[in-house]
Amino acid sequence: MIFPSLASLAVYVPALLSGFGLTAGLIVAIGAQNAFVLKQGVQGMHIGAVVLLCCVYDIVLEACGLAGMGGVILAHPGLIEAVRYGGAAMLTIYALRSWRAAWRGATSLTAQAAPELVSRPARPAPWATVSAAVAGAQGGSAGTTIMARGSGPLARANGNRGLRTEAGSLRKALMTVTLLTWLNPHVYLDTVVLLGGVGGRLPWPSRGWFGVGAMAASCIWFVLLGYGARRLSGLFARPAAWRILDASIGCVMFAIAASLLLARFPA
Repeated sequence: MIFPSLASLAVYVPALLSGFGLTAGLIVAIGAQNAFVLKQGVQGMHIGAVVLLCCVYDIVLEACGLAGMGGVILAHPGLIEAVRYGGAAMLTIYALRSWRAAWRGATSLTAQAAPELVSRPARPAPWATVSAAVAGAQGGSAGTTIMARGSGPLARANGNRGLRTEAGSLRKALMTVTLLTWLNPHVYLDTVVLLGGVGGRLPWPSRGWFGVGAMAASCIWFVLLGYGARRLSGLFARPAAWRILDASIGCVMFAIAASLLLARFPA
């Protein structure tokens, strides 16, 4: 038989569920990465790209853990220390920015550049009609209609500027996800060391099914978090709710930064 039977696969269900449950317990928590995905989901900005990148990063980290990368990380404590202080500095900056946004309090969800949620005015037709009243020779009036295509230099410049702004916003979001992921030593200790330590004790192919469960838990969580947060968009149309969210995210980021500085990592 080319494909294994269901009876032969049933023996790997405990390993699959173990990987899924352990990863779910580690990832379903208020953290820097989850807070950012939540905010992007509420804004409705680049949800698919942010969720996809988070899934890819988690899959890479989990695969490294199952491959035995945890021992390499524990053998180089200086690497953890560098990530520790760099991550604490980055999280502190992000917390201060969130608190500043909460203090200003001049934004709501409708004021954000969220293409999926903000209602936009109707786009003008490609051919704009310009009417010019031309006086006739006999004192009459003749309506002369001139058709001008809305694609001149100014229109092209505005369109290009909008594309650059959208691309810059996407790059900023993806860069933030990258920094929040890789400058957090807890990511390495939890996902690579702990998860890899548990799954790494299993023989193949049970170890592979453990990894499948872990990766499935990560992907399901980020999809639910990112796209589920969009249902809160009505609530965050009010500036007061948005200020509370910004202040809360700032507190989460600052608390994680403090925990990085105060925690004692294995030497």
